[in-house]
Amino acid sequence: MAKKKKSSIDVGSLTIGTILLLIVGFGIFTLVSSLMTDEGNDPAKEKQAEVVPKISESDYEGQPTLGDANAPVKIMEFGDYRCPSCKLFNDEVYPQLKKEYIDTGKVQFTFVNFQFMNDSFQAGEAGEAIFKQNPEAFWKYHHLMYANQENHPAGSWTHEFIIDFVKKEIPEVNVEQLSKDLKDGTYKAVVEKDNQLARKVPVESVPAAYVNGRFVNNSMDYEQLKKVIEEELAKK
Repeated sequence: MAKKKKSSIDVGSLTIGTILLLIVGFGIFTLVSSLMTDEGNDPAKEKQAEVVPKISESDYEGQPTLGDANAPVKIMEFGDYRCPSCKLFNDEVYPQLKKEYIDTGKVQFTFVNFQFMNDSFQAGEAGEAIFKQNPEAFWKYHHLMYANQENHPAGSWTHEFIIDFVKKEIPEVNVEQLSKDLKDGTYKAVVEKDNQLARKVPVESVPAAYVNGRFVNNSMDYEQLKKVIEEELAKK
């Protein structure tokens, strides 16, 4: 009988210990869960973080822009003329964007240089010089540089090439002035300033699109870009 009594006490002690461990463990789990929610796992806070604008109004000033100045949605695209993905954005995403949103007055589109690949920096300088002369001619130049990207290997966009190319393809541009601007580095600081803006944002890859300051995760996906545009339009 004594053995039986001792056995009963041992089992009872084990049960009480187990219960205590469960209670303590549950308390720790609840505390940790609460801290995690407070410090960053709150979905509402995560969603709020996603929509914090990274582009200010002043960043649009002096940039090549298309569309209604009073459009409710502003898109800023960072690109490099040597970037194959930027070419795809220009060839496949941009035409849909222009037809559905820019031409209808819903979106104002802005292009900003992030020229860092091979000889793209000088191509960016030429673009800025042309924009200063003739904003409409800039967009012709912009699309032609992407259209001819594959035909001219890296390193071929020399001063002479750009002048000959523009003279042939965009006759409304004063090539003498363009040549002088390139030789003097007149717009070098403008392209450098654009690149600095891209790094400040920061732009981690190109093309990069921002809709009313909101970064679009995959700007190569038109449906994703459209989704963010529609969300912004719904706020107006």
